[in-house]
Amino acid sequence: MGKKKYYGIRFPFTSKDRESFFLDLDYLQHKQIKNDLMHILFTPKGSRLRDPEFGCDLVKYLFNPSDNITAFDIKLTIQQEISKYMPTVKINSIDVNPNESNNKIMDVKISYTVDNGFNSYEDEINTSL
Repeated sequence: MGKKKYYGIRFPFTSKDRESFFLDLDYLQHKQIKNDLMHILFTPKGSRLRDPEFGCDLVKYLFNPSDNITAFDIKLTIQQEISKYMPTVKINSIDVNPNESNNKIMDVKISYTVDNGFNSYEDEINTSL
């Protein structure tokens, strides 16, 4: 049996797998791509060494009103940053809507397609701000 191929570090960071690495690693490419997208989404600009422009800086929308203007700004920010840092990921849709039970929270759903040359697949990320 051959060695496992690892694609990167899991996000959010954990250290629970039995491989006993310092941080858990992803051995499935589609999971690593999803983790990379989440890393872009949840990294505030200025917090990454040698690349202070990395990230979506979505924290700046935390106390904005849950309205169409904020939703549009969030969509635009996500689209720009993903296309900048992960150009192989095609965004199919980004839905940003006020949470039904708490209007101070925005629910975000990102649907995307990845085509790595051999096959393509669709996936989505659901989160709240």
